[in-house]
Amino acid sequence: MLTQQHTRENHIIHDIAHYLERHYAEDISLQDMATRFFFSREYISRRFKQEFSVNISDFLARIRIEKAKLLLLNPQLRISQIAEMVGYPDEKYFSKVFKKQEGRTPNEYRKEKTMS
Repeated sequence: MLTQQHTRENHIIHDIAHYLERHYAEDISLQDMATRFFFSREYISRRFKQEFSVNISDFLARIRIEKAKLLLLNPQLRISQIAEMVGYPDEKYFSKVFKKQEGRTPNEYRKEKTMS
C-alpha cells in the first residue's frame, strides 16, 4: 500500500516536471502548481527537490535558458523578444538569470555561437 502511494506521488512530481517543460513560457508560480495538482505548495516544493535535487524555480529557469540558447542562434530575434518567448517579460532579469547560469550574457553567448 505504501509503495503504491509513493509511486503515485512520484508520478505527480514527474507530471509537474512535464507540465513545466511544456508551459515554460507562461508565468508559472508554485501556487499555480499546487492548485493544478491538488497538493500544497510546501509538499510539491519538498517532493520536487527530493526527486530532482533542484527546486522548481531553478528547474524552470534551466528549461527557459536552454530554450533561449536555441533562440539566440537566430540573429533575426532581439534579446528582448527571446526573453519574452521563454517566459521573462523583463529583459534585464532574463539577462541576469542567463549570465548566472551560463557564465556570460545572452549577447556574449550569441556572438560566441555565431562566430564559430
